[in-house]
Amino acid sequence: MISSMIIAIATGIDSFIVGLSYGIKGIKMKIPLVVLMNTVSAAILGISMFAGRKIFLMLPVFWGKLVGSSILLLLGLIFLTQAFIEFKYPADANSERFIGSFRIRVFGIIIQILRQPEKADLNHSGTIDAKEALVLGTAVSLDGIAVGFASSITGINILLTPIMCLLFSFLFTVFGLNLGNVYTEYTAQEKVKFLPGMLLIILGILKLV
Repeated sequence: MISSMIIAIATGIDSFIVGLSYGIKGIKMKIPLVVLMNTVSAAILGISMFAGRKIFLMLPVFWGKLVGSSILLLLGLIFLTQAFIEFKYPADANSERFIGSFRIRVFGIIIQILRQPEKADLNHSGTIDAKEALVLGTAVSLDGIAVGFASSITGINILLTPIMCLLFSFLFTVFGLNLGNVYTEYTAQEKVKFLPGMLLIILGILKLV
């Protein structure tokens, strides 16, 4: 239960940052689309956890925990390093910063996922639509793929965790949207980014002992 909550908070920070950014920029996002965005993210997390559990079942319990905990610790250090770099050397708010590009051949489209959440407003309408919510859901799930995979190897509950992630991410997004409406300092996002790395390191240590 506690481990699932730690994962939910760690992966939900990105949703909070999205909401905060939209609130600050005045971009509107309806509640059903907040649900859609976070459902996509939680579903991708669940799939990665299911894959990790398959590996967990093939390993002795000790080695499963050791491998999973080591990956969580490594991810935590990577996230902390990335957060420090972004805090120390913030990028130009007007520059486009890609974190990934995926080609979906079935639909013949390219989804460009950007580190600046407001860039997901593809039509610059000031309101997020269903297609853009799907883009966002994919974007905020990227870090969660590795986290979900690693945590499931340690034996964490793969049914409860995605549900808790959906709940926490939804609450974090709504809170971020409302906070952003009254808080105009963009730098708060960079400070919050330290939290996921710290939480993953704590979880990695807890799973080792």
